[in-house]
Amino acid sequence: MAKGRGVARWELRACLGVSLAAALAAGCGASQGTTTAGTTTPGTTTPGVTAHAAPAAVSSSPAQANDEVPASLINFFPIGAYVQPASNFALWKSRGVNTVVEVPDNYDEATWDKAAIQDSLHEIREPSSNPASDVGDKNLLAWAQPDEPDDIRTQVPYATIQGTYKTWKAIDPAMPVSINLNGQLNQYDIKTNASGISWYEQYAEGANWIAADLYPINHGEGNDLGLIGQEVATLRQIAGSKPVFVFIESGAYYAGNPVITADQFRGEVWEAIIHGARGIFYFPVQVRPKFSYDVTSAAVAAEMTTQDATITKLASVLQGTTNPSSLSATASSPLQVAWRSSSGQSYFFVLNLSNAAVSNRAIKLSGIGSAASATVYGENRTVPISKDTITDNFGPYAVHIYQVP
Repeated sequence: MAKGRGVARWELRACLGVSLAAALAAGCGASQGTTTAGTTTPGTTTPGVTAHAAPAAVSSSPAQANDEVPASLINFFPIGAYVQPASNFALWKSRGVNTVVEVPDNYDEATWDKAAIQDSLHEIREPSSNPASDVGDKNLLAWAQPDEPDDIRTQVPYATIQGTYKTWKAIDPAMPVSINLNGQLNQYDIKTNASGISWYEQYAEGANWIAADLYPINHGEGNDLGLIGQEVATLRQIAGSKPVFVFIESGAYYAGNPVITADQFRGEVWEAIIHGARGIFYFPVQVRPKFSYDVTSAAVAAEMTTQDATITKLASVLQGTTNPSSLSATASSPLQVAWRSSSGQSYFFVLNLSNAAVSNRAIKLSGIGSAASATVYGENRTVPISKDTITDNFGPYAVHIYQVP
């Protein structure tokens, strides 16, 4: 399926496993080369080991899901920042982030937790040293399993993951458990050689929320942001009815990697949502040659702030049934389309998954009755509907949200 993850998460864990100063001295701050655009994905295997082919992706056209939105997400769309120190919380909140994901190593969890509460940020993290103390913590969205337990370099057997899940659920049956997988979804069991969807489903048995990370821009695959949609589609196949989440790159994890643009960032975010992601988490960390918690550019930060505001306002809409059968929409490539229904309104989300502008593109709608026009959400304009069809123009990676009464 997808390529382009790189090795940032694995190296980040190695870096953050010691103090920052020690990590830099030990090599996390040393110049060790960068990923070159167009190369085969580094880091999905150890030297001399070949990763299995990725499981076949389901259709890139998102179909109605048998998905169940938990009560905590009905009116809330998690927008997270990964492994950030408390000193960065206010900055991330100003960008529209509502959740902080994972406590940086060598940070006191209680202090980090207190800072998140003070900044009104939700959390996804490992349980406290005494997990029972987390019961009733309204800021805590979910407990987190070990990161990427499927990865062949950091693998945790799925039986262990399932056992941990049962232990945590015995302490608090109501607390969701999250798991984040290698976004290529093509790893394999290093002992049994098992792989594929059925193997990944065993990891999904150990969590309620299923996530994955994939960073195509960093790996030089900026012309194929459809990889994000493929990732979400396959993740939903693995997760069944459970909600899925994805990580979105916001900077270059190695200095010298291609840097995501504001347009590409917007494209990745909406490609994930259109294909059914129930939350998005940003990966802003640079691992080398100099470690930084946040290398998000000013342009991407500005776009992030804009898109986060839209997502937050539409949270209850986005968390509705994915592509309900009462509606439908079609459009030719490079447009991608999804739809939701909420409070008597129909919403059609249309993304130009291309770095080139396209003009006079038709979007065919059904299930809208006799509606003669649509409001373009957040753009202060309306467009006519003629013979159930909207015709509109799209800039590079532009998204238009059509609201039909």
